[in-house]
Amino acid sequence: MDENKLLERIRASAQDVQVPDCLKPEEIIKKMNAAEQCGGGTGNKRRSVWKKSLVSAAAVLLCIGIVAAAGRYLMSGSSSGDASSKASAPMESAAAEPESGEGISGSTAGTQDSAQASGGQSKSGGMAIQAERISMNSLYTQAQDYGEIYDSLKAGEMKEERAADDMKMESESSGSDGGLTSGTGATSGGADGAESVCYGYSSTNVQVEGVDEADIVKNDGSYLYILSGRMVKIVRTENEQLELVSVTTLKNLGSAAAAYDMYVNGDILQVVAGSKDAVRVKEDSSEIYSLESREKTLLLTYDISDRTNPVLKGSITQDGAYQTSRRVGDYVYLFTKEYLGVPEGSKSVYEKEETAPEWLPEVNDEPISAGSCYLPAGGGNLAWIISSVSGDKPGKAADTKMILSNGTDAYISTGSIILQEISYGYNGDATNLAKFTFHEGKIKAESAAAVNGTIRDVFAINEQEGFLRVLTTSMDHSSGQEKNNLYILEEDLSLAGCIEGMAPGESIYSARFMGDTGYFVTYRNTDPLFSVDLSDPYQPRVIGELKVTGFSEYLHFWEMISYWA
Repeated sequence: MDENKLLERIRASAQDVQVPDCLKPEEIIKKMNAAEQCGGGTGNKRRSVWKKSLVSAAAVLLCIGIVAAAGRYLMSGSSSGDASSKASAPMESAAAEPESGEGISGSTAGTQDSAQASGGQSKSGGMAIQAERISMNSLYTQAQDYGEIYDSLKAGEMKEERAADDMKMESESSGSDGGLTSGTGATSGGADGAESVCYGYSSTNVQVEGVDEADIVKNDGSYLYILSGRMVKIVRTENEQLELVSVTTLKNLGSAAAAYDMYVNGDILQVVAGSKDAVRVKEDSSEIYSLESREKTLLLTYDISDRTNPVLKGSITQDGAYQTSRRVGDYVYLFTKEYLGVPEGSKSVYEKEETAPEWLPEVNDEPISAGSCYLPAGGGNLAWIISSVSGDKPGKAADTKMILSNGTDAYISTGSIILQEISYGYNGDATNLAKFTFHEGKIKAESAAAVNGTIRDVFAINEQEGFLRVLTTSMDHSSGQEKNNLYILEEDLSLAGCIEGMAPGESIYSARFMGDTGYFVTYRNTDPLFSVDLSDPYQPRVIGELKVTGFSEYLHFWEMISYWA
């Protein structure tokens, strides 16, 4: 189907979709007026500004979900009549649901009480607050020698074997085929406050302002930089003319390598690439060898002061599959993952420094030092490898850390790396947070915390002015329903404030933070958009809810030229 036909089908389908009465302009004005009257004597001026921006923002954000719903029906082959009938069902069920104000008052926790101490009672039905600062050593301890790393790998391997045996027994007893499903942890990427905007041109859509993200196309206002296969093309864009000024074939890439992403910072261009190498491995103590595929990640740095002739300044290699990267200032922080098995042979052989290259990940062909490794309680085999590289010294890692875990995701701000790991339990799941800070390329372990529930969306975690804001979804075992929570943690990850038990029976599908306001969408037949005032981190409060049919998987802020009046 060509583009014109697809657009025509979307237009035809859209004609049959009726706007719910609750979203008509007169109804929205009534709701805003009622909300203002219920606001009491505090914050009226602030609320007046908020109500104007809420309608504008919600209209822009949620229209994407409605169009996506119509598009999904079209892509499934349904006629416009079918799409209309399917789309009308959520509208009817939404009309039977309680008013939005009732949902808010019945689900928000008393933040004044909750900020005082972990373990207090919220006002949402006695649900205990479950967010606390914990010792960094309770999550990760710094290795003192290679023997401790060996022990951690061994413990992690045994834990995996026990888990596999438990799954097998459970599968046999239930008669099912079994199978493992992974948790829905967050991954880094996306956009937080707004698209990074420069004067006269746009740049990469980023999660955190001041933290650049890699892309295959970069724009500095004068040139376009295009990563195409194993080449970088530079195109002049001045005077509204496009002129190809250079095509550079990337160096130091093997036959099995591929370029992923790139950065442009002034006269420095850096490309992230990956390669797979076949390594001959001896099995046990026999004379039998096998080939294993090992993944490496490369960072190539080019001097582009002369755009017509980019020159390679240096490169580094880092073991592991490429996960993500960020650029803060002049440093690129490179994240890779690698599964580490227990090496064959006795511990006494591998606790020696000279044998480290045989079984530990390397950066620039040098094994990671024991003191740069952090080991999880109970052992683990999945290694997160983080290196920082300066554009001025591109042939050497400024710092490297390796964190063994049981499956970790990361959020990166302008000065922090927050590692997230789900802790599964019979009484409910929690998310462990480990904070590493960085400055001028140096990475340091700082503090840790645990919060109730799991992070369901990549944008559901955000740091601003030293406070970490985290949105989670948890199970209330007393009611058997999922609920949603907001935790605000101080710089040392101690609890500042929280709201627990929001939107019972729903789970967070998408979220976004912008300044002192947080937004999140939960899933039901309709997707309610909630907004939370975060201006006082010790007393966050829900300030709005808007229900729209359809579904939402992504929220994006659109820069407003003027507020709706």
